[in-house]
Amino acid sequence: MRRDIRTLFIFATAAAVVWLSPSVAAAQAPAWAQPPEAVPAAQPSPAPAPVPPPPVPAPVPAAQPPLYPPEPPPAGPPPAAVPPPGVAPPEAYPPPPPAPPPAAYPPPAPYPPEQAQPMPPPPPPPAAGKTDEKKEEKKDAKAGKKEEEVDRKGTIYEGRDQFGGSSIIGQKSHIGVSVGYLKLPEVPYDAHYLHINPRVDLLWKKFALGVNAPLNLELFSPKNPPEDNPTWSLRSRDWDEPTDFAKIIRFVQYGRKFDPLYVTATTVFASTLGHGFLMRRYIPNVMMDQKKLGLQFDYNHDYAGFESTVSNLMGAPVIGVMPFVRPFAWFKSSDVLNSLSLGVTFITDTDAPVTVKRDKANFPEFTTGINDGSNYYLRFPYGKPVVGDSNVLETETEMIYAYGIDAHIKVVKTKHVDIKPYADISFLNFGGKGLTTGVQWRFNLGEKYRSFFNIRTDFRVFDPNYEPTYFDSFYEVQRFQYVIPDRSDLNYARGYYPTKREELEARSTGDTRLGYYLEVNYELSKWFGIGFSINDATSGNLPTLAKDGDQNALATGNGNFQLHVDLPLPYFVSLHGTYHKVGFQSMADIVDFGGSNSIFLATFRFRPFNLIGIYATLQEAWELDDWTGLYELVPAFQVGLDVSYEF
Repeated sequence: MRRDIRTLFIFATAAAVVWLSPSVAAAQAPAWAQPPEAVPAAQPSPAPAPVPPPPVPAPVPAAQPPLYPPEPPPAGPPPAAVPPPGVAPPEAYPPPPPAPPPAAYPPPAPYPPEQAQPMPPPPPPPAAGKTDEKKEEKKDAKAGKKEEEVDRKGTIYEGRDQFGGSSIIGQKSHIGVSVGYLKLPEVPYDAHYLHINPRVDLLWKKFALGVNAPLNLELFSPKNPPEDNPTWSLRSRDWDEPTDFAKIIRFVQYGRKFDPLYVTATTVFASTLGHGFLMRRYIPNVMMDQKKLGLQFDYNHDYAGFESTVSNLMGAPVIGVMPFVRPFAWFKSSDVLNSLSLGVTFITDTDAPVTVKRDKANFPEFTTGINDGSNYYLRFPYGKPVVGDSNVLETETEMIYAYGIDAHIKVVKTKHVDIKPYADISFLNFGGKGLTTGVQWRFNLGEKYRSFFNIRTDFRVFDPNYEPTYFDSFYEVQRFQYVIPDRSDLNYARGYYPTKREELEARSTGDTRLGYYLEVNYELSKWFGIGFSINDATSGNLPTLAKDGDQNALATGNGNFQLHVDLPLPYFVSLHGTYHKVGFQSMADIVDFGGSNSIFLATFRFRPFNLIGIYATLQEAWELDDWTGLYELVPAFQVGLDVSYEF
């Protein structure tokens, strides 16, 4: 009730103000005088507090009307303006001249019309099949390059170049240690060792490194008293010469054979120069107790290049170099002509043995009828070979060398076939000359599972005092001892065994000899590889300067045979084996595995897990008997546990 009265009072006051002054009515009302709808509805309250009445504004005085009303304007036209004195009326001035029309600018000259450019004629449609031919050419080029790269890799890291090597290189990098039992037939007794060999092989795309530190701790030797076994002492012959420390380095390598740049320092790889008529698979390390760190350095450019090898960086080496040129390499339109290559080969043994020094003072020459019971006369009828302090034969030496020229050209080169005929002629400075012509055949079959065939067929003509592939896998032992003694001859130590240089120099007469060389290699996508080589010549078995224990002249065969097998199955089992037969006299001799001229290298690994494996190796090498002064073939057998991580 009180709110209604207050509202009625407010409206009555506002109406009075509006009635007294219309101008004030137009003014805006104060906030508290807003229409009721602007005030939020009151919420019911059980006991609303009393609201004091708002203050009443002071009344605004009303406007007073003027005392005199305004005068009305006069009737008629407005009076004319009177000019000031001395100024003529407006009518006296002439009208101003009309403003000149705006200057008429000439319209802009139109741009010269664009010359219509003739549309180029559409390209002629490609000849039928031409586009496909170009695509096929590019595809074949890429496939050929890939084939060449794969062909270089082979089944193991060095591929076919490892055929004949003194050690096996795996396909993967690994770090580990092998621990096992080692048996060495140290003349005249067998010795037994605990073999420990930490090893690291790191194989990248271009660079590779392999190091090891083989340690042999003696477990048992018959030459020791029983109470002194085991001695746990290091095998003395392993580290008694500065060159023995070369065995720590297995290989340090950049690139691969036939890459534009190939460099390797190695104690395990074999060397071949050119087509191999002077040097093929030459291995510096075939001795049990000697290691040589060698170097191979090749450069291969489109127009020129060279191949080179040094057998020993720490002593008197065998050095070989073969520079070559491709005189028509710029002739890109012919794959046949630009493949022509001409080369020159030069190889020297800077310290080649000529004859072996013999002690004839203490071991005089054989004289018929003398038999004083000492047996020295019977044991060494030509004097005892002198063995030096480093367990090496003492010899009279000189530098020998061989040289030759060669050429080849590829008559067929496609994605799947590569055929290259070649010819070589070479000379020995102390002997005769030889000529060979041959063909290398390469075939690449399959896509998903690729098969590679590499075949060489050679025909040879040479003098009797010349030997093809003079620097071969057994040169390091034959340079001291050309003929291998037959161990079935119980008196073999009484014989005479000349050096290779001495033997060939003695063959100054005789008929020209004819021979052949055949090599076949097959590989299946890095899963399996097998290869063999065989060579022989006419004239049958050759008489030599060598004498057996009964002083009968020894004959040697012309033939040599090699067989190599690779089965590098990853993470499970791997098998690598090489078999050599030196100087066989007939084909039946090849399968006579018990002869003294039969050599085996074999490695077997079983890896059920990545970290643990079992291994067994058989490696036959040459060891010098310091009593007889003769090199004998001895087998080294190992079996043990390999703990390593492959990656």
